[in-house]
Amino acid sequence: MLSNEEICRRLPGHPDYERLKTLRRRVAFWFAGVCLVLCMGFILTAVLAPTLLAVPLSSKGTLTSGLLCATGLILLSWLLTGAYIHIANTQFDKMCERLISMVRT
Repeated sequence: MLSNEEICRRLPGHPDYERLKTLRRRVAFWFAGVCLVLCMGFILTAVLAPTLLAVPLSSKGTLTSGLLCATGLILLSWLLTGAYIHIANTQFDKMCERLISMVRT
């Protein structure tokens, strides 16, 4: 049975390992990019056009469009985190297990 150190030495350069790294990096950067663009858009709107975020949602209420946008950003970030966890648990883990079993033999 190979030690973890020996497995780690054999992984770099393996085509499946490189494919796993590339796929993981793409998914992580895509999800992070979506969150970053939306959060920066919210911040820039708050700085450059704060009246857009101060629009009341109803004539009698005190809730504003800014609160709705901020809540939506939080929910979206949770959904993206959950999606990444799901992809990691269903796809990345299987790829990793297959890769380790191939390296061990």
